[in-house]
Order: sequence, then structure tokens, then C-alpha cells
Amino acid sequence: MSVRAVIVNGMGFGDEGKGTIVDSIVQRTRAHTVIRYNGGPQAGHNVVTNDGRHHTFAQFGAGTFRGARTFLSRFMCVAPLAAMREAEALSTLGVVNPLSLLSIDEHALIITPFHRAANRLRELLRDGSRHGSCGVGVGESMADLVFLGPDQSLFMGELRNRSKMAYKLERIQEAKRAELYAMARDLPDTKDVLHERMVLERVDAVDRTIELFESFASTVHTVGSGYLAHVMNTPGTVGFEEAQGVLLDESYGFHPHTTWSTTTPKNAHTLLSEASFKGATTTIGVMRAYATRHGAGPFPTEDPAFQTTLFDPYNTTGAWQGGFRLGTYDSVLASYARAVSGKLDMIAVTNPDPVHPKSWQHARGYAVNERDRDLFNTNEEGIAVSIRLKDQLEDLHYQERLTVALNRATPIYQSIRGGADGVLQAISSSFNAPVGIISRGPMQRHKQFLPVATASLPNATLSLTAA
Repeated sequence: MSVRAVIVNGMGFGDEGKGTIVDSIVQRTRAHTVIRYNGGPQAGHNVVTNDGRHHTFAQFGAGTFRGARTFLSRFMCVAPLAAMREAEALSTLGVVNPLSLLSIDEHALIITPFHRAANRLRELLRDGSRHGSCGVGVGESMADLVFLGPDQSLFMGELRNRSKMAYKLERIQEAKRAELYAMARDLPDTKDVLHERMVLERVDAVDRTIELFESFASTVHTVGSGYLAHVMNTPGTVGFEEAQGVLLDESYGFHPHTTWSTTTPKNAHTLLSEASFKGATTTIGVMRAYATRHGAGPFPTEDPAFQTTLFDPYNTTGAWQGGFRLGTYDSVLASYARAVSGKLDMIAVTNPDPVHPKSWQHARGYAVNERDRDLFNTNEEGIAVSIRLKDQLEDLHYQERLTVALNRATPIYQSIRGGADGVLQAISSSFNAPVGIISRGPMQRHKQFLPVATASLPNATLSLTAA
């Protein structure tokens, strides 16, 4: 039996429908494993089974209902306490012993309760200028790793070494408590602030965390570098599931409204290379037929009128992220997502049937301020039709300029002819890739696999093979 990798990557600001697409692909191909290759517990991948069970997948792969194992790669930030809560929720939905389906790379970074508390306090301090954080501690733990080094960070492989874990947790709590005291006088006097401060100040917090982390580590599979190659050489299909979306990428997103993670398919390709994978690879970009954004950040085509006709019960206002924003499909941002992502084999389009008059149009370009023109490529009409890629990858100043420019850009709209087929053609053109999957609803029966998808993702008849 052959081996195959299917990479699923969001092409927007997140919330494109990656979870339902992964679930559908796992069901179709009988994929034995789903590999999470970026982000952490801030994912919100909604899956609804044909019998009506619903779960928002955060750290477990979205193929869990189908029996697929989950592998959290070294690119993941792992929150053990949140994973245990998610496992409990999956158990109530009929998944037997969910934690036994979870394998975690020993080098995966651990998010501690102290990281999460510090993350939330920073967002509370920002008040009306929030960055759009999900409040789970991903950025806080990644910042410590980048700026303080691995000695100030905890890794999955260390959760079975009580003395090392205690030493690191004490240092992390102490460091975060010191940072709290530096900002304490500027924090509002609210219940939310008090709750997070208690996490950083409780004297028994480290001991309690050690107990919970040890319990977690004793239940899941902590694996070394050879496990990835084992998974990739197991006959059958492996799915790669991304969190968030390309437009939130740490290098290519619009700073500071970004994530501390690579959200392009780059990490997935790195893992395939490390495993010396020789099988077939299919890369699928996921995009809604209209634009969305959860929380703060630039959104040129946002239109409040969409809120009344495109209500999404699975994406609402979040306590930390903020509101779920909607607008017209944006060809400029779509082409930018394509440019930074590399070649896509196909696009999976979710919610393709317009129910709002403005869904029958797209932003073909922007009218931009003269001082912003060097950031865009313009056509003969002087309309900005694409974003220029920066010369240096780690140029946050350039990305900050793009943020300002997008906030003051005026979209130029063009009507889409041909109804729903015209919308699909416009999306295909933006990404220079054929539409392969259409999702008209949350369940498997709402998915349509077009010829380009059926050719590369044939129906599997074999039962799941556990890696």
C-alpha cells in the first residue's frame, strides 16, 4: 500500500473551515494520523458529524472522530491542562480514551499556567489596543524561548523529570511574577486581573502544576525524533493540519496583529523532509467564499451588513479575541496569501453559496495613499492590485507599514458574474489553483469532491491503520 501526505492550510486570517475539511479528508482517505504542525491550543476547528456530534478541536487533530491518531510535532506549543479538558469533552462525545490517541514530540514547547496568566494580563493592560490574542499563552511561551532561551522554557520530554520540571516551573513563575509587579500599577482593578494575578502569586501553584503535568505525561505518548519517520512510512494517508491562517503568519502577517507561529505550509514541508518522505504530497488551501477575521487587525473589506445574513453559530465573539468580523472576498489579500504560501494543488472552498448581495463581488484592488504606494504593485489605472513581498523575512517594520496601509486602503469592488460558479472561478484565479473541494455545510454529507480532488484523494476501502 502506498503512502500519501495531505497538507491542509488556511489562506485567510483563520476560521476558514480547516477542521471540517480535515475531518472530510480523513473520512475519505481513512488517514491513520493527523499531524499538527504549528500553533497551539488557540485553534478552533469545528467538526460536526452526520449524527450531530459537535466538537471544537484545539489540540487534538480534527480527524479524531474518525479514529485517526494525533501527533503534535515539535512546532506545536502544548498546553497539558487544556489537552486534558479537551480529552474529557471528547470522551463525553463517544471517543474512547482520547489521550491514548495523542503522541507528542519530546521537543514540543509547553505552555504553563504562568504563561497563560501573563498573556492575559498583558492583553488586559492593552485594553482598547489589544492585539487579538486568544489568551492561551502561546506568544508568551514562544517569547520566552526566543529571548530567554531553552533554559527558561519547559519541553514535553521534561515532564517526566520531576526535579527539572520543578526547577523550570519555579523560574518561570518567578519571572512572570516579576513582570507582573512591573506592570501592576497600570492594571485595572477587575475580577479578571485578580484571577490571573493569583495564578502568578500562589505559593502552591508549582506543586499543583507538577502533579497535573505528571498525570498528563503518564497518559500520552512522548516520542523522539524517529517517530515522525515511522508515521510517514506507515502505509496509508497522513493529514497535516494547520492552525490559524497564512495572513496571521509571524513573518508575513500584519504586525502586531499576528501569531508567534509559522502559518504557511513551510513547517509541514520541513517535517516531510526530516522524515525523508518519498510518497505523494497534496497541498490544499482552505478559503471561505467571503472574508472573515476574528478580533483586531486590518480588514479592508469588512462590512457590518454581512453580520445579519451570514451568522456563524461556531464563530462568535470571543472573550479574548473579540468579535467575529465579516466582509467581501478580497482578491488582493488572497493573492498575497498565495504568494507567501508557495504552490497549492487545489483549493477547498467553504460557504460558497452567496446569501448577501455583496457576496457577488470581490475587491479587485485598492485605492491607496501616495505614501503607501511602494508597498503595492499597481495596474495601468493606478489601482493597487497586489502586495509587494519584502526583501528580508524578519522585517517587522515592513509588516507594520502594511498594517497601517491596509487600515487606510479603500477597496475597489468588481461584480462577479456567473453566480456561485463565478465566485468559485474568482477564488481559483486568486490562488492560481483549481477548486477541488466544496463545503456547503459542517457535515461530511455537505462536502463535494470535484475531479481534481477525486484523482489525488481516492476513496479508501481499508480500515484505519494506527501508527
